Amino acid sequence: MKFKEEIYFNLIPTRGKDRVYGLWDFLAVQICFGIAAWFFLVGSLTGFSVRAVEAIPIILFGNSIPLFLIAAMAVIFARYGVEHWLGSAAVLGHRFKDIWLLIYITSSFGWIAYASFLFGESAIKFVKVFNGPEIFTEEIPGAMIFAIIATLVGTYVAYLGPTTFKYFTRTSSIFLLVVLGFFIWTVFSEFGVTAIFNAQPAKPFETLAPSLCNRV
Repeated sequence: MKFKEEIYFNLIPTRGKDRVYGLWDFLAVQICFGIAAWFFLVGSLTGFSVRAVEAIPIILFGNSIPLFLIAAMAVIFARYGVEHWLGSAAVLGHRFKDIWLLIYITSSFGWIAYASFLFGESAIKFVKVFNGPEIFTEEIPGAMIFAIIATLVGTYVAYLGPTTFKYFTRTSSIFLLVVLGFFIWTVFSEFGVTAIFNAQPAKPFETLAPSLCNRV
């Protein structure tokens, strides 16, 4: 049992057949995070501010290439089946590694709250389509209720452990790919490539930037 716990939480280098996560599992995790964060959030915000011909190089040089540059770090740890926080102790030392882990976790609270609230915003729109109860179709308290539910469900899945999380991400990644494919097909079939690339942003950067500066 102790040996399995060490494998589950990547405390020791393991053989490929003993590892909980394989290539496809790591891809599933990245697909879930990539579509939810980079595709839907960063992509939509960029497209909201600039034209498509400008948004594409911004996404490539702002997100894709920088992430590709640090991909080798993930390969090193995945090659030996060691979690990257433990592997970084060889460089940072055990004490600083623990401090950095604490900083990372606490700094993620805001992002978790933001992502949960965005889920709530999507959920109330979904409920509104089916003429659901009014309390679940308004931003307050509907979106907040769904955000809390999403946080609790995510916490419970994480509590169940790596194996449960593995199958959860596998299912979620397939679902997100289907949803993304449906969105792409719907947009291009309804508007066409020419119209999309010639469309003006809903909130051009020239008008968006002054309002952001005034807030600061």
